[in-house]
Amino acid sequence: MFLVTIHAQKVEISGQIISNGELEGIHVINKTSNKFSTTNTAGFFDVQAKINDTIVFSSVQYKLMSIIVTPKIFREQRRFV
Repeated sequence: MFLVTIHAQKVEISGQIISNGELEGIHVINKTSNKFSTTNTAGFFDVQAKINDTIVFSSVQYKLMSIIVTPKIFREQRRFV
């Protein structure tokens, strides 16, 4: 019998913020590991994460939002917000 777990493995999660407003400079923070990134002019970001990490999106012009990295997000390594 084999048991495989990926909970400790980290990957680079790529994503994009979609909005009609300003997209550059939105803070993308992995609260679990204290890693962060910011979005580029098109709203794209990359941040290291593992399953069950909490990712927070923070900006003056938008309401605070957070997601928990699910196995699906982890497998696909991407997220649209």
